[in-house]
Amino acid sequence: AARCGAATRTGVGDVLHLPDGRPARSNAQLVAAAREISAAAGAATAGSR
Repeated sequence: AARCGAATRTGVGDVLHLPDGRPARSNAQLVAAAREISAAAGAATAGSR
C-alpha cells in the first residue's frame, strides 16, 4: 500500500504481532513498525514531510 501511495492504518484491532513475529505490546510499537516499513518503501508518513 505504501509503495502505491494508498493510505494505511494499524493498531491492535488490526494486527497483534510485529513484523518479526513478536507480540505487539502497544499501538505505539505497531505504529513505529508501520512507519519503518513505509519509510523503507520510500513513502511519506504523517509528520515526515
